[in-house]
Amino acid sequence: MGVVVSALLMLSVYVAFRVFVWEALEVSQKQEAETRRLTRLRQAMQSVHTAG
Repeated sequence: MGVVVSALLMLSVYVAFRVFVWEALEVSQKQEAETRRLTRLRQAMQSVHTAG
């Protein structure tokens, strides 16, 4: 009985860890995309200023 309980516990810990890592990766990718978008926006603004 104890083996089953410990196996389930390890599995749940593993799943929670995987979910946590996945969320962290997704968040960092979103931030990266946002940063790129802001950089592009800033570059566009600068080019408009220089053109004007």
